Amino acid sequence: MLSSRIDADQLTKKMSRGVPGKRKAQCRVTPRDIGLFTSLAENQFLTTSQIHTQYFPSIHRSRKRLNQLWWSGFVQRVKIPPGLELLSAEAVYSISRAGLRLLQAQGGHEFGCVTSKPSKRPGSLMFLSHTLLRNSFRIALENAVRVNDSVA
Repeated sequence: MLSSRIDADQLTKKMSRGVPGKRKAQCRVTPRDIGLFTSLAENQFLTTSQIHTQYFPSIHRSRKRLNQLWWSGFVQRVKIPPGLELLSAEAVYSISRAGLRLLQAQGGHEFGCVTSKPSKRPGSLMFLSHTLLRNSFRIALENAVRVNDSVA
């Protein structure tokens, strides 16, 4: 019989390896994260590069933070349906129930956030394609307005 004892935290980490959201959240939520959660709630789906354009200085930092938020259970990665890989070869994210609860606790409903049950898989290929393209256009338009306002 082994005399070493495994504490409950180690056992939990070993058992939950590979299951996002099941680990203890070691992630401190920042004001930038709240803005990201609001964008995800309002836009339904965003790619890594769309999130990077809005919130992060580098694509590496955005991937790292999104991975932390995913493991903590605040966001979820959407499975890309077959046929859409050419449109979006990168990860697509949506807000999770935990992210929605956090937004509601922070008063996120005042920002017009969608508070319905988040969908892990979009209804159709055309819907996801349309949503991602619509979001790309909106982000580009907002960036153009921001640049022109700073010049004036």
